[in-house]
Amino acid sequence: MTLTPSFRAHGLDRMFLGWEERDPGRSDVSGIAHFEGAPPRVEDLRAWLAGFVDVLPGLTCRLTGSSRRARWVHDPHFDLARHVVEVEVPRDTPLEAVAASVLDRPLERDRPDWDLSLIHGYEPGCYSLCYRVHHCCQDGGAASHTLRTVLTGATPTGTSRPEPLPGRAVRAAGLMGRLLGEIAGTSVAGATAATPLSGRRRLLYAHVDRARLRRVAQPLGGGPNEAHLAALTGMLHRWSAASGVRLHRPALFLAVDARRPDDPPSWGNRVLALRLPLLGASSSPRERLVDLIARGAAAQGHRAAARDLVRWLPGRLCGWLLGRQLHPRHVIGGSTTLLFTPGAGLDPKFVAFHPALPPGHLFVAALLVHGTSAQLCLVVDEALPLGERMADFYLQALAHLETPAPPVIPTQPPRAEPIHP
Repeated sequence: MTLTPSFRAHGLDRMFLGWEERDPGRSDVSGIAHFEGAPPRVEDLRAWLAGFVDVLPGLTCRLTGSSRRARWVHDPHFDLARHVVEVEVPRDTPLEAVAASVLDRPLERDRPDWDLSLIHGYEPGCYSLCYRVHHCCQDGGAASHTLRTVLTGATPTGTSRPEPLPGRAVRAAGLMGRLLGEIAGTSVAGATAATPLSGRRRLLYAHVDRARLRRVAQPLGGGPNEAHLAALTGMLHRWSAASGVRLHRPALFLAVDARRPDDPPSWGNRVLALRLPLLGASSSPRERLVDLIARGAAAQGHRAAARDLVRWLPGRLCGWLLGRQLHPRHVIGGSTTLLFTPGAGLDPKFVAFHPALPPGHLFVAALLVHGTSAQLCLVVDEALPLGERMADFYLQALAHLETPAPPVIPTQPPRAEPIHP
């Protein structure tokens, strides 16, 4: 992103800004990193971040105007002291409350919509850094890349080798037809007789070993992400049985980052969603895992096609498409998986990512993989019955996936072999 006096925002940015206009205070994404050691001085943290303004020029930009005519403008009065702040919380404050102490404060709209909070006091010899940004400025992938760049000083080092244009165009056209078909479909996803949603979020965490996820899915040809999605499916069915809320044609959205591996951290949104129908409660955990592994293999091609759609379609059409994809008529929640690789700078004890909760959704999950561990964050609507138990339901479902499948008992007795003299 180059700094110019003013230019119109992408259609995806304007769509997320529309969320804020309809439901103020719920449209930010954030990442929190926990460290061991004495907290730095906030002045030193500001000086450290000042060295990244040239690498991340969007830090000095903000959106002005309504969602229909929003424009990016450079803030001539940009001041890091308004963005990098210190927050002291009482001792023995739980992890969820540590994050909530920052996330419950609204972002100020008279300046670029982001902040970095230095949080300490909750435990001796520990501190946290929480990077928060409005979704109209960055999607989850861009926000996690920015947090990694700020903490480690590293920029993306991946490489991309795109396929020849004709094949990519065919795949993109096929995916566009599929997405339009799903939007126009008559099937309705939802939760029957659920308590009306409040729009207020509840943060829940669960720590998962990465090797554990791999062990669950690898024998069937899958990976950690398929095991995670199978656990999410089991979580939903366990919650439904415990709360008495019947799920009707449950489906989730999977966020797809449209950036290439070698793209630098950027401002703005470049994301689409893929709809993931889930098997019903009558299915076994193994059946759900097998189904998700098959769908995951098919989704790999869709991810590349989604990147091309975001690059080729007009921004206004992208915003309309994503808005329809996330409508609660089609999905009841979503999931995203992010990779946080360590660098030469600050090395956090662990990292968690908080996605935005779309209007009308029961929950949204983010699995952030950091080294050999994975940190799950569930953002659940506060009014959801038994919503505070969602993380427990997830861990129970994951443990059930690890249980060996019972032997198959034939429904008919085996045929006797003929006896030959």
